[in-house]
Amino acid sequence: PAAAGPSAFCSKGFKQGPKICCAASCGGCGGAGCGGFPGGKDKCCGAFIKENGRVCVDGEDTVCLKEASAASSPAVLKALPPPPPSGRPPAPAAAGPSAFCSKGFKQGPKICCAASCGGCGGAGCGGFPGGKDKCCGAFIKENGRVCVDGEDTVCLKEASAASSPAVLKALPPPPPSGRPPAPAAAGPS
Repeated sequence: PAAAGPSAFCSKGFKQGPKICCAASCGGCGGAGCGGFPGGKDKCCGAFIKENGRVCVDGEDTVCLKEASAASSPAVLKALPPPPPSGRPPAPAAAGPSAFCSKGFKQGPKICCAASCGGCGGAGCGGFPGGKDKCCGAFIKENGRVCVDGEDTVCLKEASAASSPAVLKALPPPPPSGRPPAPAAAGPS
């Protein structure tokens, strides 16, 4: 159950790491191709949001930073109003347990990182809790594991056009221990 009081940081958008919030229209936050997400680079790429320097006014605000970075002083931060509404209501959340990446963080519409990461992809994702294999979209995409259901994490929504089902690795979901399984030995030595 949600605690009473102010909304959690970035409750109406998508997080990139623990301090950057992108617009809901993006479908994810940061990472390769974020400039092509609905909303463009200014609303969907963490580097541009960080460069803008606007601090979120509350937990429901988007296209903003959770707090000023150590390198920024309040006097330097731009006092910009929240972004204007896009003219269309945000897409409703899918009902039921089948919503893609319901237990993790999305990077774009097809990559799902672990919940422990606090975000998915972007600069510094390898330093998020979970490391590069669970928190960086490029490594998840390289692994090629397709999500088994909407609650699965560290996986792809579906095979990319460049991947055929025969090429995709049929790997089990990651173990809950937080460490990836040891690679299988490649034949007799």
